[in-house]
Amino acid sequence: PHAAPRDQAGDRAVLIDALGALGDHARAQGVEVWFEPLNRYEDHMCNTLAEGVALLRALNHPSVKLMADLFHMNIEEVDSAAALRDTGDLVAHVHLADSNRREPGKGHTDFAAAFAALTAMGFQGDAALECILSKTAKTPLPEAIAALNAALTHGKGQDMSTVVLNSVEKGYGQIKIIKGIDLDIKSNEFVVFVGPSGCGKSTLLRIIAGLEDIDAGSIQI
Repeated sequence: PHAAPRDQAGDRAVLIDALGALGDHARAQGVEVWFEPLNRYEDHMCNTLAEGVALLRALNHPSVKLMADLFHMNIEEVDSAAALRDTGDLVAHVHLADSNRREPGKGHTDFAAAFAALTAMGFQGDAALECILSKTAKTPLPEAIAALNAALTHGKGQDMSTVVLNSVEKGYGQIKIIKGIDLDIKSNEFVVFVGPSGCGKSTLLRIIAGLEDIDAGSIQI
């Protein structure tokens, strides 16, 4: 069996010291550090969102936020939706995976309740699929998107914003990253960006979030 090298107080001190240093570096770079509680089978230091909240409240660093992973939460939380609501404004990013780490729709995670909690919180961050695909990407990804869209609209009666991009372009120096993107995301529609590393997915998300200026085109939200 695993034997922790420190007691809980020692773990807390190590985490606060490391996250403080990382947070200072992140703030200097204009970015954030996202701290993700993991389930007990992968880590012993911080397993629940409540433990993460207590840690970050003690740290009190503006550049260090929480990442909530629904797979880990399925193992550790009594009520995942309530756990999300209790984080206040600390959650900056969400990982989406079903209870068995497969893509959404292949397990028993209540995505509708999680999305309702995030909406009630006024969550403005991004969510990403972090899961094992049950087949090749062509088949499970559309099915996962359909399951997430259904969860977004299931009995909630709440509308989310529409997002329209027209001929959006973005480059850094002489390198063009986003090349004339047109995108129309309807209210309550879930969209996944798929592509290899470096293709511009993160840049496009940052543009939509208002963290990057565009060189040309228009964005309506």
